[in-house]
Amino acid sequence: MNIKSDLVFYRETGNVVGFINNANECGSLSQNVATHCLVLMVIGVNSNLKYSVGWFPTKSTTATDLYAIFWEAVAHLETYCNLKVIASTSDKASSNMKFIALHGKDDMVYKTTNLFSPDREIFFLSDAPHLLKTIRNNLSASGSKENSRLLWKNGKNLLWRHVVEVYERDMQNELSKATKLTYNHIHLSSFSVMKVNLAAQVLSRSVGLIIEEYGGEAATETARFIKLVDRFFDCLNVRSLYEGERKRKPDLMPYTSVDDPRFQFLTEDFLGYIRDWKDQVDNRQGFNKTETSKMFLSYQTYKGLVITTKAVVEATKYLIQHGVNFVLTNKFCQDPVEEHFGRHRALGRQSDNPTVYEFGYQEYKLRLQRSLALQIKPNGNVTRSSKLCEIEIDDTPLKKKRRNTLVTYKT
Repeated sequence: MNIKSDLVFYRETGNVVGFINNANECGSLSQNVATHCLVLMVIGVNSNLKYSVGWFPTKSTTATDLYAIFWEAVAHLETYCNLKVIASTSDKASSNMKFIALHGKDDMVYKTTNLFSPDREIFFLSDAPHLLKTIRNNLSASGSKENSRLLWKNGKNLLWRHVVEVYERDMQNELSKATKLTYNHIHLSSFSVMKVNLAAQVLSRSVGLIIEEYGGEAATETARFIKLVDRFFDCLNVRSLYEGERKRKPDLMPYTSVDDPRFQFLTEDFLGYIRDWKDQVDNRQGFNKTETSKMFLSYQTYKGLVITTKAVVEATKYLIQHGVNFVLTNKFCQDPVEEHFGRHRALGRQSDNPTVYEFGYQEYKLRLQRSLALQIKPNGNVTRSSKLCEIEIDDTPLKKKRRNTLVTYKT
């Protein structure tokens, strides 16, 4: 989270608060003032646990710093808290990807042995909503934005123009719209590009079906890709026991069996499509490396898709095999962390950019709130726990309060 660079003298300890966590290893004092705060958060796969276990003022966290911080957190969770660490989720920042690569010999590392429980493994994956946004960004740059990218597969181009044509056709229909596309979906700004719902509505099955129906032969590959991405995101965004039934989408049902057909779709159909696409581009003749790199997704996106798909499939199977009744894959995303940062900004009211001192004060306040929330089971607003409430309740009506009246006289 981005914070305000500022120094505060803390009278109780005599320290100056606002420097980065490893200030002694850097140069001048001006270079040691923190600009960001790194937060590690633990989330329960089959519980309501959401708790920040550590925060660090930083400026630019390296992969080696993350390595030491991560395994120290795992050590505390495994040894002192008796919690089993199954997976680690992060975005596709370069330091995060380098940190994951430190755990293996090749560039597609997605799991490693748990040092504090060698019979188990820890899986590494990228945040699914971030992946969806990067896929949309790759497609939005194809054939537009000065041709920074020109996606190609099976002899056909995957173009952003095909999505724009769906939006224009929808705007001509004044009675009802077939999709949820609006101006913000098509004309991306620095704000709209960060909205996950806009990316999900662009890469949706309804958009893919309309492109397939009205886009002609040239747009068939774009339609196929969009429909595959829609299923991929649904499989990684299962967040409720009944959402799949309510929306009549089997891909949103909770995972309860290791033989779930969605595992085959993710590992064979989706990843098979992505790998075949990469092989076609790499083997295309008559183009140099710079030109072929524009015909495929960015390497960071491709790597994130591969390691995330493998990690989610194996982690979900492991949990089911070891006694978990159902798995909601939305638990593997970073939404609780984003919510945690939102609470920090809300606590600051108009000052939504706290300093290190203010961030630390707010962090302890939020931890206390989460600690109290973990003690109270969310059983509804009409039940009471015998341990928390021993007051006898009856239905005797209360006496009416005497109302004070004001009498005025007029002469």
